[in-house]
Amino acid sequence: MHRKYHYILFFLCLTYSSCNDNYNKTLKWIGSIKPGTDISIVKNSQPKFVAINWDSPFDTTNGSILYLIEIRNNPDILKMSNGLFFSEGKYVGRYVHK
Repeated sequence: MHRKYHYILFFLCLTYSSCNDNYNKTLKWIGSIKPGTDISIVKNSQPKFVAINWDSPFDTTNGSILYLIEIRNNPDILKMSNGLFFSEGKYVGRYVHK
């Protein structure tokens, strides 16, 4: 009987994690950002489930600035890294890396 509850709990956790699709929601949000959008507009449109450390960007070799994204409650088993590129305060594009 005790084992049955473990299976039920496992099934509920699996169901919850598969229903929580913050990764695809994040991709949809990033896709909605038009190139040239000011960084302040991007900051204001940031969803609550996306964490970006706006105070610690990474400089790139081509002069762009990269802000890495952390997606809260993300069941991504591939552990993909995502980020946003900006140049002169304007959105340039998306960063993705495994």
